[in-house]
Amino acid sequence: MHKSIHSHEEIDELIVSYLSGQINEDSLLKLQEWSRESSENYAYIRQHFELWISSASNIKVFNKDAAYFRFHNRISSIPDKKDFFLQSFLRSHVIYKIAAIALIILLPFAGYWYGNKNLHSKFADVTIETPFGAHTKIYLPDGSLAWLNAGTKLKYSQSFGVVDRNIQLEGEGYFEVTTNKHIPFTINSNKLSLQVIGTKFNFRNYVDETETSVNLIEGSIALHSSLHNSEQFILKPNDYFILNKETGKVHISKNELTDEVIAWTRNELFFDEKPLSSICQILSRAYDVEIIVADSISQRLFYGTFYRDKQSVNDILSTIASTGKIKYKIQNDKYMIY
Repeated sequence: MHKSIHSHEEIDELIVSYLSGQINEDSLLKLQEWSRESSENYAYIRQHFELWISSASNIKVFNKDAAYFRFHNRISSIPDKKDFFLQSFLRSHVIYKIAAIALIILLPFAGYWYGNKNLHSKFADVTIETPFGAHTKIYLPDGSLAWLNAGTKLKYSQSFGVVDRNIQLEGEGYFEVTTNKHIPFTINSNKLSLQVIGTKFNFRNYVDETETSVNLIEGSIALHSSLHNSEQFILKPNDYFILNKETGKVHISKNELTDEVIAWTRNELFFDEKPLSSICQILSRAYDVEIIVADSISQRLFYGTFYRDKQSVNDILSTIASTGKIKYKIQNDKYMIY
């Protein structure tokens, strides 16, 4: 039996730890036990889940300390918390979807452990989409960290971390996966799936690109492609895996520049002898603009590092044009490269 919780401040700390993916097993059990002591405790946690999420749902990059500060400020400023929670809940579909994940903690303990398979079949999928012009940092329910690049869609079951850790991904994500030897972390994507236990890696697979890639930074990854039947590829740290989705050709090389691979999580755009067509695809997503490249120059290679929060797409294209290898103009709100 754990030591009982005596104040709501202690509960608030546990809620913050849980929703930011930093709660340990002992604290998780305390929170579960307290939620079952009374209907008032249950309601308190549920309402504060909703308030926490509403405090953090309108920002591009999640910050635990900032959200905690907003969390307490909003609690102290609400005269009638019951009415506020109801209005906030009805007002935001996003809050409903994400709060449903958090409410796993409020399920009866027996149902949590013994009814999880039935639970899994009843839970709807949760979908997180990052729009063009933004990137998002999130913590998954198992505590794993995920950065989602512009134009990325991530989907998982609300029973994630209880029954399985399966993710569907379309786009690009950087992951730091929490180790769980009993429940492997699996990503399924077009033409490729990968399985890890605990590791750090960057995964890229956009629908409109012919190649998908995995850059392993730490740990190990097992890859399987639908284009290669039962063949499995095992990656080691600094391995850079590229699959051509049209031809099925696989190329694995060593890449020591792993910091540059995840530069996008720091608002940096790093191009290492990259074709102009690929650069413009990245710029299009990063700035939410339409760029059309003439076929005659689409494979010209360029090198450079740019900063999305300091430089506009016009600044970047002007820099590339200064090499004398391309020209561009704006026509009908589109960038025409020729």
